[in-house]
Amino acid sequence: MTPDPMTTTGPFARRRLRGWTRRRATAAATVTLAVAAAGAVLPSAAADAAAGAPPAARPAAHSVSGGSVSAQQMVRLLTEVLPAKGRSTDGTGRGVNGKGLPSPYGNGLFEPTARVTYDDGHGPAGIWVDVTRWNRPDTHLEPFTCKTLGPSGRDRQCTVVRLAGGAVVNLTRQDFPNPQGGWERIFTATYALKGGGRVVMQESNSVYDKQPATRVNPPLTLPQLEAAATNPVWKKVVAAIPAAGAQPSNLNTPFGPDGIGAVFYRLIPAGFSISGTTGSMWPAPGNTMVLRDAKGRGSVYNTDLSSQSTTWLRNWFHKQYPSATALPGGGRLGVKRVPGDHAGTEQYWVAVLRGHTIVEVVALNSVGPNGTRTRPTPVLSIAQLTAIAESPTWGSAT
Repeated sequence: MTPDPMTTTGPFARRRLRGWTRRRATAAATVTLAVAAAGAVLPSAAADAAAGAPPAARPAAHSVSGGSVSAQQMVRLLTEVLPAKGRSTDGTGRGVNGKGLPSPYGNGLFEPTARVTYDDGHGPAGIWVDVTRWNRPDTHLEPFTCKTLGPSGRDRQCTVVRLAGGAVVNLTRQDFPNPQGGWERIFTATYALKGGGRVVMQESNSVYDKQPATRVNPPLTLPQLEAAATNPVWKKVVAAIPAAGAQPSNLNTPFGPDGIGAVFYRLIPAGFSISGTTGSMWPAPGNTMVLRDAKGRGSVYNTDLSSQSTTWLRNWFHKQYPSATALPGGGRLGVKRVPGDHAGTEQYWVAVLRGHTIVEVVALNSVGPNGTRTRPTPVLSIAQLTAIAESPTWGSAT
């Protein structure tokens, strides 16, 4: 598949990698560093194949030590925890200190990831891993429960396996409509340590997101995916992530000084009290705040999509905002007004496409998309949302 164009990184978010929803699996080919030549078998996979290793997960022999983990180490580790009967190629990764494109999750630091194309003889498929640390995870939410935080796809099946010490493995399979026809089947295993880390492994029945299916099911069974996600080597990767790089909760909430969330926060007009600055799965993985003035409270949302494929971004933008207009100096501005779920509720959506990035901001006259009306009109006007989305300060986010 062509590289997964959308960069909504995160534990996999991502409608995927997704320890919960949209492949966060950091569109690996888009934002990460290639560490193996396309088409080349990764060394560890070739060695195991030559040695006639059994079709079980191979022990992760590649050591992780010191204060960091490189992109190449992440690819090797992913390769080594997969069943040895398969062939891993086209590895890409990002290390602990690697930096991706700006995304709703901030600057991409401290979120090591890897992706390979894996072929067990029945067709190639993409497999991703994403490792993060967190503070104070909410055990009432995914992955500790099967309660979804976003669109769940068709035929969703979810199981939570509870392990000693409060850790869990959330196993999910679900189908998503493929824009190229048919359905994309996604298996996800999210290994969550109660007080410290999260490992998300995800596989598809296609090579890349939104590409034609290459097989009926992903190559690993859910028990095999669980075994790969809970391999002890990932705890060493979690330990290599500095405590300062831990996420505040289950959802990445980048309100650090240079993150996308911080830019959004600083662009809110004066005159509002601000509360509820958290990560959100609606309208896409990003940031949400509740604003209050004399007219009442209302939610605002922001997300940022980045891709090396400007064609993909343009197509997505045109589909979402078919009446978009040209901006002076280049770029496109899209605006739409959408009714909410309850009587009198309304949503204002504004998006700006420039280069390799789309900045989208949404305002409601309710608290949350499922809330009842709390004020006459959305908490920010179209003009205010436009000023936020057009701000040049988005480019300063690291």
